[in-house]
Amino acid sequence: MEKNKKNSILSPFAITMLCIIVSCNVVELFVAGEWPLSIIRIVTFAAAVLGVANVVLSSDGSIWNYIFGLPTVICQGVVALYEGNIGVGWMDLAYLVPMQVIGFFMWTRNGASMSADAQEAQVKGRRLNWTMRTLGVIAIAIASVLTGMALKHFGATSPWLDGAAVVMQIVAQLLMTFAFMEQWVIWIVVNTVYLGLWTHTMIIHPSSNAAIMIAMWFCYFIVSIHGFRVWHRISK
Repeated sequence: MEKNKKNSILSPFAITMLCIIVSCNVVELFVAGEWPLSIIRIVTFAAAVLGVANVVLSSDGSIWNYIFGLPTVICQGVVALYEGNIGVGWMDLAYLVPMQVIGFFMWTRNGASMSADAQEAQVKGRRLNWTMRTLGVIAIAIASVLTGMALKHFGATSPWLDGAAVVMQIVAQLLMTFAFMEQWVIWIVVNTVYLGLWTHTMIIHPSSNAAIMIAMWFCYFIVSIHGFRVWHRISK
């Protein structure tokens, strides 16, 4: 009987992280006292909750992450543009939106299915060789500097952090699409950069939207460590 037992796509870890981010949002809303809620506040709240669900499911290698991923990147892009982080905002809307669709179909070709069972919904992970890893690090460093220079010219709030975050997230999403384990090394760095980006935004012009995004990216950081552990096991 135990062999036929199905595992839910939402693990205890996923439920815990969702409870944390929802609690942080609700507490912050009451502390800020911003009632009734503005449209941007509703979008920010949606980005935080959907985003955590998306990241937790992807850390478990579940194809269901893409169902949450599409609305997440749309909401995050809107919030980023509203707060002046133009590089991140346009990267979300112009790149991550179509990548959610592409990633979904790539994962279905790599062993994952839209099943309520966690094991059947899990993708088969892969690993890069050391040559590709080294070239990737060099490319990310060069592209981050060039992107930061461009964003500074266009008046981004935090051009260097913004540029590094954009480049690394583009690469990490690409690795995720093709189910490579190394994405999680980059996601750990990306989440650290985003924490710095939104903290800097909060210092420059404090807002409850930035506070929620800080809480969200902290949760992402915890999840990315979990993701590295899981994908190290399922990749070959």
